[in-house]
Amino acid sequence: MIRTENHLRRSKLQERRAARDYGGTVSPGSGNGWIRKADVHADDYLIECKTTTKKTYSLSAETFNKLKFQAIVENKDPIMEIEFAENSTTLVVMDKNDFLARLAGVTS
Repeated sequence: MIRTENHLRRSKLQERRAARDYGGTVSPGSGNGWIRKADVHADDYLIECKTTTKKTYSLSAETFNKLKFQAIVENKDPIMEIEFAENSTTLVVMDKNDFLARLAGVTS
């Protein structure tokens, strides 16, 4: 039970940090509603936050594609933010084409 509580606390903290970092807002219920998907909504990004205490995190194409579909509906770029809590490493994963468009100065 304590392990689950700690994970939920870490997840909520990550969502609040991500909202602050991306200039967005946290979705009520961590985006589990039918209207507002994903954990954080920013002007240009739809962000799904994941945290783990393990050394690895497996991201499936299906998980990313669900986020990508919702981001397209909202005219935003999808971002997966993965936090490895044990070593304070946070990664941002996005579609290569979206990344290259951002580099070229093109936005959604």
